[in-house]
Amino acid sequence: MAFSFCEDITFPKFLSSVVGRFPERTAIEDSSGSYSYAELDRRTRDLAAGFSSVGIRRGDHVCVWAELWVDTAVTYYALMRLGATAVMMRTTTPESAVAAITDKGDCTFAICGSEQAAMFRRTLSGGKVRAIISMTDCDEADYSFSDIERIGREMSDADFEKLETAVSPSDIADILFTSGTTGIPKMVMISQYSRLNMGRLLAQNLAATENDKFLNVLPMFHCFSLGPNLTAAMASGAAVHIPDSRHTSDIIKAIRRGCTILSAVPTQFTVLLKRDDLTPEDCASLRTGVVAGAACSPTLFRQIEKTLGVTLVSSLGMTEGSAGVTTASLDDDLETRCVTVGRVQEGLEGKIIDTNTGLPVPDGERGEFCVRGFSIMQGYYNEPELTAKAIDADGWLHSGDLAWRDERGIIHLAGRLKELIIRCGENICPGEIENIIMEHDAVSACKVAATPDKIFGEEVCAVIVPKKGRSVTNRELIDFMRGKTETNRIPRYYIYLDALPVNDVGKPDLNAIKEIAAAAEGTEKESIK
Repeated sequence: MAFSFCEDITFPKFLSSVVGRFPERTAIEDSSGSYSYAELDRRTRDLAAGFSSVGIRRGDHVCVWAELWVDTAVTYYALMRLGATAVMMRTTTPESAVAAITDKGDCTFAICGSEQAAMFRRTLSGGKVRAIISMTDCDEADYSFSDIERIGREMSDADFEKLETAVSPSDIADILFTSGTTGIPKMVMISQYSRLNMGRLLAQNLAATENDKFLNVLPMFHCFSLGPNLTAAMASGAAVHIPDSRHTSDIIKAIRRGCTILSAVPTQFTVLLKRDDLTPEDCASLRTGVVAGAACSPTLFRQIEKTLGVTLVSSLGMTEGSAGVTTASLDDDLETRCVTVGRVQEGLEGKIIDTNTGLPVPDGERGEFCVRGFSIMQGYYNEPELTAKAIDADGWLHSGDLAWRDERGIIHLAGRLKELIIRCGENICPGEIENIIMEHDAVSACKVAATPDKIFGEEVCAVIVPKKGRSVTNRELIDFMRGKTETNRIPRYYIYLDALPVNDVGKPDLNAIKEIAAAAEGTEKESIK
C-alpha cells in the first residue's frame, strides 16, 4: 500500500538530504567526541569506498558485531551507502553459535571490535567469511578501520558516486534476528525503503526536529535501536547520544548531557526509576520517548511520566514491521497512552481476525492483530515456508498478538498467541532452552515457562524431572548451559518434580506448567555470573 508520506528513497539520498540541511549540526556523539553531519558524511564515504575496495559489494551480507558503539552506527550507515546488508549479530551470541549464524546469513565479511576479532578468527576459519575487519587496530583482523579509510580515500568521487547511484530502495538495509511469531530463530530482512520511511514516520510521531537529542540505550541488534533512534534522529536532523554503557549510572550521565528523547523497553525504565541519584534536574531536558518491546503496565507508565517529566507514547513494535506498527499520539490523553498501543501507523493497514476463521472481528472483540503496508519485512532470509506462515497471500503480516480495537480505532493488546517468554523486551523460545537442558545426563524431562518479574517483566523458569536415582543442582544446570545459549536465556528459576503434569492425551499440560512457574514469583532467583 503506497501513500503520500513515503518516498522512493535510498540511504545515500537520505543522508545527502540531511547533510545539505544541517551540515554543522551534531549527528552522533558519545562522551569522548562527536561527528557533525558533514563529518559523518565524510567518514562513512571513506569507509564505504574502502569496504568496496576490499571486496564488499552491493547485496553482500556483512556480519556486524552490534555493540552499542558510535562505530557500530557508522558501520551501519557506510554499508547502506553501498547497498550492502548489515547482519546485526547479537552481542550475547555464544561463541559456539557464531559460525552457524554467519553461515546461515551467507556473510562474506565480519566487522567487530578488537576484543571480538580473535573469537571471529577462531570460529570462522575455513567458513564463508573472507575477511575480518576490526573497528580499531588489531593483529587478529585482516583490516582495521584506519586501513579501510586510507584505502577508501584513494577512490575518486566519480567512482564512489557510481557505487551510490546503483543503490536501490529495495536493497536490504539490515537483517535482524528474532524469534518472531513462531518461536523459531529467523533472520528478518528489512529494505532501505521500509527502514528509512519508517524512520521518517517515527520522527514525525515524536515531533522531532534538529534541536532534539535522542539517547539510544538499546542494543544495536534490536529494531528499536535502528528505527526509533538512529533512523528517526537522522530523518529530523537531530543528534544521537550513545552512553558509555547500558548501566543505569551511565544512562543518567547521558541524560544530563541535554538529551530530549529517551525510548526504551519497560525494564530499562523500571531500573532507571529505582535509582536514588536520579533528580528532576537531571531530567529537565527530556520531553518525550517511546515505551515498547514488551507490555508496560499503566502504573509503570504513569511513574515514568511523573519521574522523568516526559510525555510518553506507547507503541506495538515488531521486528518484522521495521519497529512500531502502531503508536499513540503525543496529543492523546494519558489514559489512552498508558492503556493502549495507539492507532495503526499512517500508511499501514491493520485488522483483527478470528483465530479460527481468519475473518475480521467486530470492534471490541479479541483476535489476532494483523498489519500490512510499506514497513513490512521482505521475508525471513532463505526460509520461504516460514515467511509464508507469517505473511499471507494478501500481504498481511500475522503478529501473533491478541488484541482488540475500540470504537475510536485504537488498539488494545490482550496477550500472546504463542508461548514465548518476553524478558526485558526480548523474545525467548522455551523449546530452545528445553533442548539444551535435556542434553544433561541427569535430566529426564523439562519444560520451560515464564515467571512474572517486577524488573524484567518475565523471567525464565525451568520445570525439571531428574532421572530416577539422579539429582542435579541449579548451579550445575547453569554451568552446563553456559556457552550453549545467550546468558539472558539461562533460567533464573528451577522447580524439580517427580513427573510433569499431563493432559488427558498424555501431553505436558502447558497451563498447569505455567501456573507452577508463576508460583515462583517473589522467591529467590539464581544469579548468572
